[in-house]
Amino acid sequence: MSKPCMAAVGLILALFASPGLATVLTFDILPLPANNDPIDQNYGDRVTAAVMGGFSYGIAGGFTPNVVASYGPTGPGPTDYVYFWDQDFGDLTNVIAQFSGSANYGIILLTLTADPGFVVMLDAFDLAGWNRSDRTINSVQVQDGLGNTLFSQNNVLVLGAGPAHTSFAGLNLSAATLVIRIDASNLPGGNGLNVGIDNIRFSQNIPEPATTILLGSALSLLYVIKRAKTAR
Repeated sequence: MSKPCMAAVGLILALFASPGLATVLTFDILPLPANNDPIDQNYGDRVTAAVMGGFSYGIAGGFTPNVVASYGPTGPGPTDYVYFWDQDFGDLTNVIAQFSGSANYGIILLTLTADPGFVVMLDAFDLAGWNRSDRTINSVQVQDGLGNTLFSQNNVLVLGAGPAHTSFAGLNLSAATLVIRIDASNLPGGNGLNVGIDNIRFSQNIPEPATTILLGSALSLLYVIKRAKTAR
């Protein structure tokens, strides 16, 4: 098969790759941050390899070069940030949570934003309670960039004892922007008695009708290549 033909076939396969192919935010960073250090806001941006510099990711067969991640809320004070912690949130290793001294205590916003012409698809994420204890928190939500609620649960039991964790899987949510919002502000503050998030699994795609247009272009290219070879 000629190189142009192979490229066209590759495009078709990429367009229809399984939505289960994903990047996984595991918060594995080298050198390892100190506990309570702010999470690096560049982690999770435009993932094209399992290891990028000091950042490592779980790669379930796919990459997300057209998606950026951000972590909040942050500010206005010097302790108002999302922090890194290596253990003791259930059985999870390397998580992020809102700093216990923050004015935004107990609130985690993890935002995934796709480039124009793409959508981000959220499949799953894990939560666990600090100090390996079960916690019942206010809510877990996923919203789009316009504030529309795509997924919501109230009075959520987050596991930690055992140790264990709670998984939110098979979400199958998509939008140009997705915001995971964890509200554990009902838990006692000041001692880190909140929840951590880990293993955020997401992918990217080209929404309709753009997918149909690109598929048609790829098929047309295959047809042209075939006609050219026949005419030789």
